[in-house]
Amino acid sequence: MNYIEWIINISKVIGALAIIFGLIKAGWIFFKAVIGHFKKLNSFFANVEEIRTELKPNSGSSLADSISRIETRICSIEQTQITLLDYDQRPVFRSDSSGRLVYVNKAYCCMLNVSENDLLGNNWKSLIHFDDQERVFEEVQACVKDERTFNCTHRFVTSGGSVVCSTCIALPMKDGNGRFLGFVGVIEKHDDLGRCT
Repeated sequence: MNYIEWIINISKVIGALAIIFGLIKAGWIFFKAVIGHFKKLNSFFANVEEIRTELKPNSGSSLADSISRIETRICSIEQTQITLLDYDQRPVFRSDSSGRLVYVNKAYCCMLNVSENDLLGNNWKSLIHFDDQERVFEEVQACVKDERTFNCTHRFVTSGGSVVCSTCIALPMKDGNGRFLGFVGVIEKHDDLGRCT
């Protein structure tokens, strides 16, 4: 082997080693990058596990337990209000933001001699006197659209066919952010049917 061939062979070996070391270096850089991402993923999953632990009920101190206590307290307050309203002698109701009734008290049912289900949702509409329906429905829709007080005198027809003259006043309810929730209202029954004509 002559000197030139020997240098060519050495150059090939050095070139091959350079390629191998270049691949090893590139592999090492890739490995470090992947390990960095795995460490971030590991940290992410550790945070997810902490959140999962916090949300899991644990007899008092977790976020889930706090939410459960708040929900229980809200239900208790709502039940107290409903109980108090059921003993009120005035017909009282609550509607959602579209005007559908979600609560009526006993006095409302007694005034019209109907069950709660006969009034809930949009069922109350069938109890408005035929001659007053268009005017009342238009006013309800305008108050829903404008989120304003509903104040209307109109007639109901009881389940027995009797006519009841009444004035309904419903105030708009809003949450702490000003979002319209619906209405809460009371109905005043009039003995004088002439007030409704």
